[in-house]
Amino acid sequence: MPLSATTAVRTGAARLLSRTGALLTAVYATLLVVYQLSINGLIVGALPAGGSGPASVATYPAPAAVYGLAVLVCFAALSAVTVVAVRTFVAGRTDTIPREFYTRRLAWATANLLVGGVVYGLLVLLGLVLLVIPGIVAYVGLIFYTMYVATEDENLVTALRQSWRLVRSEFLPVLLLTLALVVGAGVVGGVLGIAVGGVATVAGVAGLAGVVSAVVNAPLTLFLLAVLSAAFAQLRGGDEGGLGGAAQTDEGLADGSPASR
Repeated sequence: MPLSATTAVRTGAARLLSRTGALLTAVYATLLVVYQLSINGLIVGALPAGGSGPASVATYPAPAAVYGLAVLVCFAALSAVTVVAVRTFVAGRTDTIPREFYTRRLAWATANLLVGGVVYGLLVLLGLVLLVIPGIVAYVGLIFYTMYVATEDENLVTALRQSWRLVRSEFLPVLLLTLALVVGAGVVGGVLGIAVGGVATVAGVAGLAGVVSAVVNAPLTLFLLAVLSAAFAQLRGGDEGGLGGAAQTDEGLADGSPASR
């Protein structure tokens, strides 16, 4: 099915602004805050005692081992929330998140998402080294691997291959959508980052800038995920893959048509 970028953006925004979108954003933001505070704790611990740096960075009192464990746990949890978010966004669930979405093979999907992220990043990096263009092709062509891992429980190799097959016939529209999202996110994130840093400095709480930025970045990240999930479902012609009966929205099917099953 041809991709309509405007429809994907409009659908993604609507799903993010829904009840389920707000819940996912709150959980994601909370994990990002704990992650940032833990990273800050590791940084503070690595700085020389008595310097001015530790006092200017927001964290919580804990041993270095606790900070390290918290970073790992939050990183894995953020990936797990990503899986649940993709399942929810692709299925178009705006009122409730079905139990299946956060219980069905979640550990398997999270593990493949984590490893897949590394492989995806390396492939894009390799492509960028090879005269840039191959890197862009890899970034766009494999961008839906997350959706295949989350919705169909595919392993990372199959997910990457399936993403390429899905994108290749609509490569230019997906490229333009991806470019718009990346540029838009960069501009919005940059402006918000400068604004947050400036306000925090003026208010005398510069150490909280990173924490506030984490809260601000949560909805931005999930917006990108929601739009890409909507584009994924659109390219598949309304087929929600392995979501089964849970793919039906609260009002009807994921593409907005009246319920017929």
